[in-house]
Amino acid sequence: MEILRADICDPGDEALVRKFQAALVRLDPKLDSKVETSLGVDLWVFEIEGEQVRIYSDAWSIDIEGPAQVVRQIQTLMAEHSETPD
Repeated sequence: MEILRADICDPGDEALVRKFQAALVRLDPKLDSKVETSLGVDLWVFEIEGEQVRIYSDAWSIDIEGPAQVVRQIQTLMAEHSETPD
């Protein structure tokens, strides 16, 4: 299985964060765990379509890592959401 890691957005970009959240909601994620580290990096582990997906967030970036198919699906959903008015 191909694992893909993608930069999603700057956490201060509220419009992109909302699009990312909307894409996740459409895939009905199940939260497996959340870890807050002393280094200021938060890690959420979700199950989406039976696959484990990790979301990393710190002061500079929100990133996603998981099976390439799921990561690309999230990116596609974000792009589709971009085509509709906010």
